[in-house]
Amino acid sequence: WNSHCVSVGFSCKKTPINSHVGWFNNSIGFHSDDGTVRFNDKMDAPVISRKWQAGDTAGAGLIYVKKTLVRPFFTFNGSICYNSALPIKMALPYFPCIGYDHPNSIDVNFSKKEFVFDIENFIPLYSNEIIMQNNDFFENPNMI
Repeated sequence: WNSHCVSVGFSCKKTPINSHVGWFNNSIGFHSDDGTVRFNDKMDAPVISRKWQAGDTAGAGLIYVKKTLVRPFFTFNGSICYNSALPIKMALPYFPCIGYDHPNSIDVNFSKKEFVFDIENFIPLYSNEIIMQNNDFFENPNMI
């Protein structure tokens, strides 16, 4: 590819390690080089932000509909820039993932520090159902 890029999102275990998130099936990612969301290597990638610059903060999250059905969302500098209206299917197991082809360092936060985005106020506003708590799915056969 022609420019440096950082991508954040989610992918399954089979995603090649030397790729960006969203370039392969069962992955979705937010890309720094063009501000797009890439999903399953589809060509039609919506632009959701400007190109990222030093000091910007990008985030990725999931609203769980079922174990394999999720509504991804992305944040940019503390604000929602993408919130999927429709759920997407992800093969299990899937993981948070970062694609990195950049000469500069990045700071990563997997919830050990306070988020720039206010996640606590987001969940009640955008999710009618919560089927996961403390990293465990509820045992509700109608949900899973």
